[in-house]
Amino acid sequence: MAMFLNKNGPLVLVLYRLSINIFGGDTPKQKTLCFLSAALHIISPAGAFLSAPYGEALFSLLSISGFYLYSSSGLDDSTNQRLARDLKLLTAAVLISAGTAVRSNGILGGILFAYDALLLLRQILSRGLSWAVVSRLAVIVLGGCVIALGMAVPQYIAFNAFCMTPNAPRPWCGWTIPSIYRFVQEQYWNVGFLRYWVVSNIPLFLLALPMLSLLLRSALWAWKLPSITSKSSKNAANAASTKATWLLPRLAIIQALLAVLAFTSYHVQIINRLSSGYPLWYWHLAAQLIGDLEDSQPTNKSTGISTITIQAMMVYGLIQAVLFGSFLPPA
Repeated sequence: MAMFLNKNGPLVLVLYRLSINIFGGDTPKQKTLCFLSAALHIISPAGAFLSAPYGEALFSLLSISGFYLYSSSGLDDSTNQRLARDLKLLTAAVLISAGTAVRSNGILGGILFAYDALLLLRQILSRGLSWAVVSRLAVIVLGGCVIALGMAVPQYIAFNAFCMTPNAPRPWCGWTIPSIYRFVQEQYWNVGFLRYWVVSNIPLFLLALPMLSLLLRSALWAWKLPSITSKSSKNAANAASTKATWLLPRLAIIQALLAVLAFTSYHVQIINRLSSGYPLWYWHLAAQLIGDLEDSQPTNKSTGISTITIQAMMVYGLIQAVLFGSFLPPA
């Protein structure tokens, strides 16, 4: 019942299924990690923004649903179900594209398709062309173009509305690459590369620092985890066909890049709500609580850090609701 107190309750279920795809659900420890990861979304630092008329709830649902279908397409590929793989991959692209239309940082999801395209190009260079590889590459490129539409279509609509009129066009219409996003952020929000780095914003950087740290730390954990689990797996061939841990490094790139962009170019405090659409840090906290995925027990240090982090998220949620109601940062 608690998960439906915010308007994005279905995301908890999607995040659980994505977690099952990544880590499996055969052992009690795997099931616990997947359940805890999904439950952590309920106390996400996005807090009131997931219940208010903001884009975070819809963006998170679309983004993580896209990641879920993307991971499912990879599992289908491992069992040679090519039609199901391609249909899920293109549907994932549509969802990520829709998320990009809601929040422009969703375009980072296109890194998944760019990563796949580079892998296939390397395969073509080393092994030569084949129909299976070419058709797979065509689907990936099409998916990437679909995601790009999530950024391009709103820009096109804005260009027609503000630049193709008899009235004086807006200043951004004459740019080499016209972008209403960039214009609004620079003109009205004073946001851009290092433009937020002023003394008066130090409290906002302090407000964002815990989440920035968690995003980067969990990205590093996710980057290393597949190699660790593959070395310790007793049945690597079976694990490869039932888990999608190969997705973790790709998600790590996306999440780390988001953290860097937030630190250098965004209203830095909004990272507390943008983070709700990225699953790695949920998994990292859950893994610290239960001792990762192997037989090792959680250490007092890792459990303590995770417990403090979760308690801080709960307290922050209460404080944020008061700030939000008063139209103060992080609003």
